Amino acid sequence: MNYAPIFNEVRSQKSEVRSCFCKGDLSNPPKKFRLKRQRRGFRPNYFDKIYLILIAVPLSGLWVLDTAALLPFHDNENNGRLGKIPWKIFSPKIASAQTSTPPIVAEENSTNTVVTPVTPSPDSSTTRFDITGGKQSQDNTNLFHSFERFNVGENQIVNFISNPNIKNILTRVTGGDASVINGLIQVTGGNSNLLIMNSAGIIFGANARLDVPASFVVTTGSGIGFDSGWFNSIGENNYDILTGSPSAFSFPMTNPGVILNEGELTVEAGESVTLLGGTIINTGKISAPGGEITISTVPGENLVRISQEGRLLNLEIATEDGESSNDLPEELNSLNPLSIPELLTGNSEVMEIATGVRVNDNNEVVLTGSNQVIPTDLGTTIVSGSLDISFAENSELANTSRINIFGEKVGLFNAKLNASGLYGSGNIRIGGDSQGLGTVPRATRTYVDENTEIFATSVRGEGGNIVIWSDEETSFFGKIEAIGRIEEQSISAEQNSSKNLVEVSSQGNLIFDGSVNLGSPDLLGSLSFKAENINIVDGNIEVADNPLRGERLTESQISKSSIENISDSTNITFQASDNITVNNLSETQLSFAQTKGEISFVADSDENGLGSLTIDSENTINTQGAAVNISGTTINTGDINTAGGELNITSTEGFVMTNNLSTANSNTTVESNGGEINITAQGDITTGEIDASGDSRGGNITMNAATNIDTESIHAEGKQSGGNINIKA
Repeated sequence: MNYAPIFNEVRSQKSEVRSCFCKGDLSNPPKKFRLKRQRRGFRPNYFDKIYLILIAVPLSGLWVLDTAALLPFHDNENNGRLGKIPWKIFSPKIASAQTSTPPIVAEENSTNTVVTPVTPSPDSSTTRFDITGGKQSQDNTNLFHSFERFNVGENQIVNFISNPNIKNILTRVTGGDASVINGLIQVTGGNSNLLIMNSAGIIFGANARLDVPASFVVTTGSGIGFDSGWFNSIGENNYDILTGSPSAFSFPMTNPGVILNEGELTVEAGESVTLLGGTIINTGKISAPGGEITISTVPGENLVRISQEGRLLNLEIATEDGESSNDLPEELNSLNPLSIPELLTGNSEVMEIATGVRVNDNNEVVLTGSNQVIPTDLGTTIVSGSLDISFAENSELANTSRINIFGEKVGLFNAKLNASGLYGSGNIRIGGDSQGLGTVPRATRTYVDENTEIFATSVRGEGGNIVIWSDEETSFFGKIEAIGRIEEQSISAEQNSSKNLVEVSSQGNLIFDGSVNLGSPDLLGSLSFKAENINIVDGNIEVADNPLRGERLTESQISKSSIENISDSTNITFQASDNITVNNLSETQLSFAQTKGEISFVADSDENGLGSLTIDSENTINTQGAAVNISGTTINTGDINTAGGELNITSTEGFVMTNNLSTANSNTTVESNGGEINITAQGDITTGEIDASGDSRGGNITMNAATNIDTESIHAEGKQSGGNINIKA
């Protein structure tokens, strides 16, 4: 047996060696402990006692002690005799590392997986484990490996050896312990995707890295599904029939394992990184340039179906059923994966490498940098690091890339999301898809803190779409920037109808006190706020200490100052299934910076007849030329001034009551026209003064009521021509 690597490992871990004081007789020391002359004139005398060295001796051979590190020192106080030396002994930790179970152990009698340690060169501290063997599917496109234990330490490399025919390498870990990965995982020999499945959990330390040629998938489910069968995490599998590409992930357990990433997981351009688990915390960096990043927690007893649209992965979570689900292997019944707090306090390997999260004195999990308390219940997804799909090259990849963050509870704390591109930007979905539609998982609560930044900009193309959704409560305090630009050989404004869209929404409450920049000299962006009720309020909104765990607020709140600071080339829509209210503002003004585009208030968006719009009569709505659209079952507003922008007010069930309405445009430096005014009601129309005059031409005014119309005065004059006035009641 070659013990050189062992001694090299011991030397490299001197800091972990512990001191032991064990006295023994040295009246006649053995030759190998006798000391050579250290310097001229120094001949040390020996004590009657010396500290003995205790070493475990493996049955297969003899360990020879390297005494190079055990040199004595001169003690003047003892007249040149040896001082009392705290002799060093191999710590139990180091001894066990050399004699106990290796970090990677193939499961016997399963896939014929072979793990081969590659002895490092003398000047290298890195150890590589080559993974060969395995079982292949009948079409030779899928290679399966099975491990009893799968850990990768710092300065270790796990090398999965592939070939050009293998499309997917699928690995499982069956031993019942979470995998702790703090080194490099790589694939060589082929352009294969790598999928790792461990139902007990998977932890990536700060030194975790990837060197894979294609996509990377991590799951703590119990099975990976194919059209013809399942690759189970425990038990027997029929590998021959598992052909084609994976189409599902099974989570039949009530408590799926956790995924914690503190490392740097990077794949090649156009590829994807996917994390699917019971609870997921990311404090590290995940990069997929021009590709896709998906982080999704999956509640227990559910099935994740995946489908591919071009390059994009679609997820659908469905309840396990007899026809489509995977039967729960009996061995999984006894598996009880550790939670995040249990791993952080009860697993020594995790405790040693976890730096981004910790457990405080109240047994709460907190983010190390900010001390932010985070929930770790099943179905919680926390992102506190970096997710980056930005792509600087001229490629279609940028327009099809995407970041997906899903879970029952989704929290972003000091996160950096980047989907920007040179010739187009990718899209970002947090908590669900637009308006909660589609098949992707929907969060009950979504929270984005004030230190989170989200980018989807483009230098020479379209900005990206960003959706933030929840079923119960969405809270947004962060920063969004999604800017598109038109340049030569780029897109036209007409081609921009489906991009530069940002939606911050909830089926329940919406809390917004963040910033959004969609400004562009060439392209209009669109920002939508959608909720059950919308209330625009004064001042800053208080941030909850534990936002994903506390009681939800009784009403939605959108900060007046936040929406007033939204870039001027942005369409803004406030959409409520019930009511929209602008409370009594301290300065009595709600002034939008928009010079073009539209500001829309849509109450009763579900058209059930239960949604009105109320703007306090003392308050005034102002734009700098943008149009204003208002609709609801009933409308009650104060003054509205659009500086030449169009004004449309529609009551679908009852009356319209307003103060003064003005679309007048008095700009004398350019030709300026008054904006059109259109008012429609199923009941009465009652207004103050109506003014659509313009320096050049007056705007048209149309009022149509089912019953009565009462207005103070009407003006539609212009120097060149006046506007038309049509009144019908």
